[in-house]
Amino acid sequence: MLLAAAWLAASPHTWAALDERTAAVLEAALAQQPGEVATLYLGQQAEHRRIRRVLLMSDEVVHLDRRLSHAEAQALAEGALMPLPLPQGTQTVLIEVQHNHLDDAPMDHWQIEQRSLDAPDTTTSVVLAPPRWALWRNALSITTDSAALTRHAAFELTAGRPLRAAALLHAQASRGALPWEARLLQAEARHQLGFDSRASWRRLGTQAPPDIAAQAQLRLAEVALKQADSATAMQALAQLQHALPAPFHPRRSAVALSLRQGPAPLELDDNTLAQGEVMLATLNRAAMEGGSAGHAVLERLGSLTPEVDDELAWSVRDQANLMLGYSHLRHMRPTLAQAAFAQVRASGPFSNAGRLGLGWAQISPGGAATTETVEALPVGDALGDILRPRGDDATAQARRMTPFRTVHGVARGQRAEDLQRALQAWIDLMGADPLDPPVQEAMLAIAYALVHLGAFEDARARLDRGVEKLAVLNAQLDAIELPQIQMLAKQLIEHAADAQSWDQLERGSRWWRREQLPQHFHLERLLQQPALAATLQHCRQLREAARWLQDSPEPNLAQQAVAVVQQCQARWSQATLTQIHAWQHMTERYLGEARLALARLHDRQIDFTLNAVDTP
Repeated sequence: MLLAAAWLAASPHTWAALDERTAAVLEAALAQQPGEVATLYLGQQAEHRRIRRVLLMSDEVVHLDRRLSHAEAQALAEGALMPLPLPQGTQTVLIEVQHNHLDDAPMDHWQIEQRSLDAPDTTTSVVLAPPRWALWRNALSITTDSAALTRHAAFELTAGRPLRAAALLHAQASRGALPWEARLLQAEARHQLGFDSRASWRRLGTQAPPDIAAQAQLRLAEVALKQADSATAMQALAQLQHALPAPFHPRRSAVALSLRQGPAPLELDDNTLAQGEVMLATLNRAAMEGGSAGHAVLERLGSLTPEVDDELAWSVRDQANLMLGYSHLRHMRPTLAQAAFAQVRASGPFSNAGRLGLGWAQISPGGAATTETVEALPVGDALGDILRPRGDDATAQARRMTPFRTVHGVARGQRAEDLQRALQAWIDLMGADPLDPPVQEAMLAIAYALVHLGAFEDARARLDRGVEKLAVLNAQLDAIELPQIQMLAKQLIEHAADAQSWDQLERGSRWWRREQLPQHFHLERLLQQPALAATLQHCRQLREAARWLQDSPEPNLAQQAVAVVQQCQARWSQATLTQIHAWQHMTERYLGEARLALARLHDRQIDFTLNAVDTP
């Protein structure tokens, strides 16, 4: 059961992601790292609870104060063990665990449990056990655990540290044959490092006990879906044995849905649809498929109700609703579009695109239904990029195609009310990140609507501010050069992989409202790009491998390790610079449109003035 959450941390790789030198460095690091087992672990036996925060102290010194991610909390609930650091010489430790019900938000209705114990000299687990009474009292119990290393590896894998997980399992394998469940974890850890694990999963699928074999075939199908290898996914799903444990049934159904081999979308429950990364592939397939079948999948995903802190599943829901909303807009079904856009979270990564679409839906004319199609989108791409210019005539098609474009009169009645509602949705975007394409589009859309309400001076003022803001942003993006990005890459890669903030890099939220621009104002949005985030994670794993090998008796090996880190750093730097150039191109396009809109507004007012003078 330990792999049920660990796969969520997987990084997107191609089937052959590693070059020969990088693979050799990783293999050497795994062989050299001893993979020592901690003596104190935290585990969980209580169902329907989620551990949210862990505090470890001794002699009033805090050794660990950690807020767990959704994946880490889920891993503990499914049997993984979290290592607790014990400094040398520690006599007595205090453990504090904060937990709540799985249906609660991470910060709501916490229960706090504490336990003091002497520092153990054997492998010991402190376990959150089911309560003996109605109230949670004395819920932390102490047990010995002979399978601690495998369960520890599962936690490291879930936490996004596949190198540590693989090292633990490699060390265990060097002392004897790995248990079947550990072999399954090892295949996953190596996959997340970039190795091709297809052969391992297939071997497990034919040699392991039925339950492990079924999990291996399922994982092969999931990864094949992410690689857009439908043939391999279908073959693995067809060979999937019936011994798959019940907790994995939602994942099997999710794969079947993506391959169109399962039940109808409306028959699937939320647990099935919350399989985030598989559902991203399902979104893309639905987009390419279009028609009523594609819309049925999107509508069901758009009604998904995930766990409150399952960000990936919420992201799938938001993206499905955005796809539906923009499809309805293109086919002139504004009422359906409004309903879809209204389902996008107000504070998620796709909220800006949702608000922009909602505004257009307010003023979009209705029309006869047309054949349903949905634009194909690359798996994992941010839907905020749906408005990114892809040609001279591709910018903001909704604004260009609206019937108001050539009307010089002032809107009245229902049309004016619609414009006012659209304005309210768009004005909310003025406090958002100007690097986001919907925010730049809203700068023009607001002025556009104001003109058709007759508020010419307000429109001019909005355009003036928009031009100023876009010009400043364009200059800031233009000033970014490769050496600056390379320095940023070095800092990010050398930083602790489990850090919660980047304060030392001057990463600040809402940077656009600061008087002095942070040096790395673009960092937060950069880290939201799936491909850049995956490459950065891989570079960090290579950096950790290089640290393990820095004292290697083979000097060439240490040098090769440093070289592969530098190679990965260069790859991330170049990809980042390409992304920044794309943002600059987008900003220049919107800046040009804003200046043109100002000129047209000026010409329009001259026409009105001349007409007024000529009127007898």
